Amino acid sequence: MVTVDTFESTIHNDSEGIITTLGVSDLVIVRSGEIVMVAHKARVNEIAEVLKRLKESDEHEKYL
Repeated sequence: MVTVDTFESTIHNDSEGIITTLGVSDLVIVRSGEIVMVAHKARVNEIAEVLKRLKESDEHEKYL
């Protein structure tokens, strides 16, 4: 992970490759397998809505 001028952010990567950030703040960034999620910290409680939409899509359901 390489971060430059990145503040108050949570970054998690359990896959190969790296995550880099530049000039961001208050983000939650999660990479797991083929999925990357980026959300503002203030909206993390809305992740259930994202998961619901993924489940409704045959194209994206394989990533759950």
